[in-house]
Amino acid sequence: MREIDIHGLLVTQAKTLLDHTLNTLPKSVFELRVIHGYRGGNVLQQYVRKSYRHRRIERVLLTMNSGETILRLKDKS
Repeated sequence: MREIDIHGLLVTQAKTLLDHTLNTLPKSVFELRVIHGYRGGNVLQQYVRKSYRHRRIERVLLTMNSGETILRLKDKS
């Protein structure tokens, strides 16, 4: 599983980084842990969990840690 840390970014910056990461991940990667934080506000958390869309995302998985979200990915093809 790969990991990306977006906490502290603006939503527009987070979208750019998420798009780039998902577009360049190898087909063999099927999960991405997104660390967005939650104590400084939950704008990024809500964005990742409810608003963000990308063709590789198959499912959004919530964990026991409110500061992260797991993105289950499809094969690129």
